[in-house]
This record gives sequence, C-alpha cells and structure tokens, in this order.
Amino acid sequence: MKQSEFKYRLNLLWAFVKFTFAKETAYAGNNWGNIFSTVFYTISMILFIDVTYANVDMVAGYSRDQMLLFMFMGQISYYTYWSIYRNLRTLGEDVNTGNLDILLTKPVPSLFYVTFRRISIYNVIRDGIPAMGVLWCVINWENLSFSSVQMLYGLIVVLLGMICVHVMHFMFTIPVFWLGESANLRRLAEGVEYNLGKTIPFEGYSPKMRVLLSTVLPILITAGVSTSVVLGKSEPVWMIVFTGITAIVLLIVMNKMWSVALRAYSSASS
Repeated sequence: MKQSEFKYRLNLLWAFVKFTFAKETAYAGNNWGNIFSTVFYTISMILFIDVTYANVDMVAGYSRDQMLLFMFMGQISYYTYWSIYRNLRTLGEDVNTGNLDILLTKPVPSLFYVTFRRISIYNVIRDGIPAMGVLWCVINWENLSFSSVQMLYGLIVVLLGMICVHVMHFMFTIPVFWLGESANLRRLAEGVEYNLGKTIPFEGYSPKMRVLLSTVLPILITAGVSTSVVLGKSEPVWMIVFTGITAIVLLIVMNKMWSVALRAYSSASS
C-alpha cells in the first residue's frame, strides 16, 4: 500500500470515529440502560463460575481465577470488536435497500468503507469499562502468575483473533448478495462464537477441534488462545505466528469474496 493511500485511510478512520462519536453522544441518555444490562450479565457469569468452583478445583485445567481471566480476555475482544461489528448488519441492509449503489459511487475503498464506517468507541467505553471493571475487581491477581510480556503476547493474539473473527462474521453476512437475506446466518455465527469461543477454554477441546476452531471457524483465538498464551499454557511465539498466518489467509479470502459479491451485485442491478 502506498504511503499516500495509507494516510488517506487513516484520515478516513479518524473521520469515521468523529462522526460516530458525535452521533452516539447526541442521544447518550437513551442508552444508559446498556450499562446495567452488561454489568448484571457480568455479575451473573461471575456467580456461575463461583458456584461451579465451589464443587471443583479445576475445569479444563483452569482454576477459578484463571477462568475469570479467560472471561476477562473474552470481554476485551468482545467489546473492542463490537465497535465495528454493527457495520456488517448495515451492509446487509444496504444490499436489500439498494443503498449499496450509493456507497459504491463514493471515491473510497469499498470494503474498507463498509468495515469501518461506524466505529463506536463511545458505546464500547460506556458499556465495556463498567463490566470489565467488575471482573477486574473480583479476580485474585496474586493467584495468577504471568509477566507483562506474556500479557503483551496475549493482546497481540487478541488483535489477530479479532481479524479472524471479523472475516468469519463477514463470510456469514456475504450470502446476502445471493440470497437477499443473511441475518439468521449472522446471528448463528454470533451464537457459535460466544457460546463456544468465550465459555470453554482452549484446553477444553480436543487437539483436532482446537485446530478446526482456530482456522476454518476461528472462534477460539480471541479468548481461548490468548488466555492460554498469557498463562503460559501455549508457546507464545508459535501461537502468534499461527494466528498471524491464519489472519492473513482469511483476509485474502475475504477480499476475493468481496470482489465476487460485487460482481454478483452488479449483474443483478444491471
């Protein structure tokens, strides 16, 4: 990518952030209920974990505080990725309403635009910080043994995992170009990712399932693999290389599928 194009995309990102922030803060009072719902959900999950560990010492090789750290890493990825996830919903609506025609006339990279046109930083901070703050307070950090370098490795894996998860959700959204609707497929991907990827640690799966759910259906990376790296259960450099290669391959696939989808859309519109 040329330096001028890179700078252009950075300017676009900044414009997206400012526009979304202005829009969200204009009606901020309407959405404060989300804080209570996310905090109550977090508290209910903490209670569930405490009840579970009242009867057992380890689950999938994880102690109570390690399981809470697993949940914490999952929340980091969930709230961070949520800042752009709604753009996929909008993409489906644009295809159905024909608004995609207008978007494609804009002098911007189309895939980049549909991915980042709304970046909900305000909503993420509003909903995520209180819930994650509750988690932070109930974890007995002295019972966990990891270094700042291990945490850095884990956060790199989280970032790469979010790229992989985005491509997965994109692939479940893209059928809208041929089927006219993909909301149910997208909700299926949401359920699979959250119910399997953020509730069962990486070590809780068989070796074959770990590979499958870290590549073809990459739902284990953001929470499971990252926590395993932080706790020293997985070799960090190998996992970063593995998830990095997976992310690159999936991005290539996403770009190819976007080109195919646009050709199908143009044929249907002509």
